Amino acid sequence: MKQSSLTAYYTDPMIIRQIWQKLLDDGFEGGRILDPSMGTGNFFAAMPRSIRDKSELYGVELDSVTGAIAKQLHPNTHIEVRGFEEVPYQNNSFDLVLTNVPFGNFRIADKTMINLI
Repeated sequence: MKQSSLTAYYTDPMIIRQIWQKLLDDGFEGGRILDPSMGTGNFFAAMPRSIRDKSELYGVELDSVTGAIAKQLHPNTHIEVRGFEEVPYQNNSFDLVLTNVPFGNFRIADKTMINLI
């Protein structure tokens, strides 16, 4: 539990609502939606009904406790509880990917990614 709290970052609900409003304003109506670092699923919980009704939701969460909570809160969502790098999603398989990237002073473990950042 302690390890989860050290790396968890939850987005302010006001920011989440603003993101969804911007997507609505830009004409997004739904599709295959992925949150690759979903936590308990706050982005999905705040999703406007008009988008939810026309969408298939996918989430990935590394932490097992948080992932179990997300599965309980979002039973109709395809949720993978493992590292995003382990999930076999194909390129271009989602209409929308949204998340709040956990910026921090973390060491990059995957040496192939160092030059991409």
